[in-house]
Amino acid sequence: MLKKAWVIVGCTLGFIAAFVVMYISWQHNSQCEIHCEGVINWSYWLLLGGVSFAQVFLFVACVVWLVRIVRAI
Repeated sequence: MLKKAWVIVGCTLGFIAAFVVMYISWQHNSQCEIHCEGVINWSYWLLLGGVSFAQVFLFVACVVWLVRIVRAI
């Protein structure tokens, strides 16, 4: 169970990063890129969140991978 705890940590941190980026992009929408007059550009907004999630999750995965390699040496 603990060997897969990094997945939970990576997902949690990824969702937090995605939420923060999506929230900031919603608040700082000066050129109507995310929402304008009741219309939401879902594809762009979710792309921002998805990329943020992927970056953080992959960073956590790489750190875990490196720690396992160093421990094996």
